[in-house]
Amino acid sequence: MNDQKNDWKTIVLFGATGDLAKRKLLPGLYNIFKANPQAFRFHIVAVGRKAFFNKDEDFEQSYESLVKKSIQTYSSMSFNTSDFTAFCKTILYYQMDMNNPLAYTDLKNCLDQIDNDGNRLYYLATSAQYFEIVTGNLGVLGMNRSEKGWRRVVIEKPFGSDLQTARTLNQGIKEYFQETQIYRIDHYLAKEMTQNILMIRGKNAVFNAVWNKAYIDHIQITVSEDMGVDNRAGYYDKSGALRDMIQNHLLQILALTTMRFCDVNDTEAIRDAKTEIFKSLKVMTHDELHKNVVLGQYEGYRNIEGVHPESLTETFSALKLEVNLEEWTGVPVYLRTGKMLKKKEAYIMIEFKSGQLCKNKAKEAPNRLVIKIQPEEGVVFHFNIKEPGNTLEMNEVAMDFCQTCDLSYNSPEAYESLLLDALAGDQSRFTRWDE
Repeated sequence: MNDQKNDWKTIVLFGATGDLAKRKLLPGLYNIFKANPQAFRFHIVAVGRKAFFNKDEDFEQSYESLVKKSIQTYSSMSFNTSDFTAFCKTILYYQMDMNNPLAYTDLKNCLDQIDNDGNRLYYLATSAQYFEIVTGNLGVLGMNRSEKGWRRVVIEKPFGSDLQTARTLNQGIKEYFQETQIYRIDHYLAKEMTQNILMIRGKNAVFNAVWNKAYIDHIQITVSEDMGVDNRAGYYDKSGALRDMIQNHLLQILALTTMRFCDVNDTEAIRDAKTEIFKSLKVMTHDELHKNVVLGQYEGYRNIEGVHPESLTETFSALKLEVNLEEWTGVPVYLRTGKMLKKKEAYIMIEFKSGQLCKNKAKEAPNRLVIKIQPEEGVVFHFNIKEPGNTLEMNEVAMDFCQTCDLSYNSPEAYESLLLDALAGDQSRFTRWDE
């Protein structure tokens, strides 16, 4: 294995001055470094268009200053100067115009000097318009392959704006990169409790035995936000809640919740099982769309800079779906997402059918299993007991496990986990093209 011969890896971060890099990637890399500095055997080449001063000339206008502000603002770990100084020694800022094909030759020479044509992860934290441009130029110069190491590319959303543009983009990228080299990122797949879905339902007999239509009444998957579109208005108005959240994050959660259980260590088995769910989703008729889909827009959205004054872009979506597999026939799955809602939260709620084992007039609440994804991580199971005293009245109680309530617990950010997965060559939490 190449990793055994040369365990150093180069992360080439395109879009190194952008919002994603500042909010997620640079803090995530710093957290990985701080967790185990001795094991951090990475070169980081930060590629951007902006010119920066050398730090000795003007630190406030240097790339290190940008990195420092990013870490201090967004990292979940404490900042200290010695760690930051050591981390910055792994970073080289490289200014280039990504639209200029000639610039990639100089980049190739720079990278070869750093890693001797070794292991490389290209992370495209750019706007979607650069995906084909960057991968195409890398491919033309042979930077997509190496005899000494591996080459991988991470693609952020949006992966096209509809089926045809997605196909065109995929064909362009696969002209130079094979499917095993492409990591289409969906950060919801790396959230701690999203990863726990298969464990909860598959490794606990009490849930595994009842995870089907005979016992489950319906499933709800909700991702709500209490903020508006903020500085993403230009992107969001061309996307909307369906493209921004439903077709990636919520459908991935739906697949993990309903897919046939398989070996959690078998990457392709997991991806095959998820694909089976997507293929099994019932396609709605025109009349069914009107009954089962609700779209909305929060008040004041059209007044935001970057939003068309007559925009019909939805900021809220609610769908009723059905999985056409034998074990789920007749079980509705409700997806909800929106901005400017009451509070920020993401959860899965499994409501079980009423037992009716004890035939009396006592009011019986349905059993419910709630998997809380964010901001609090945990699991709550609601069930019935008899109220205390000389009565047969029922009372609903809850067993509540809160993973994030332990102050000593610090769940890794999703991007930290995904970066480590991509560097390790683990594609299980990335989206395959047929998905």
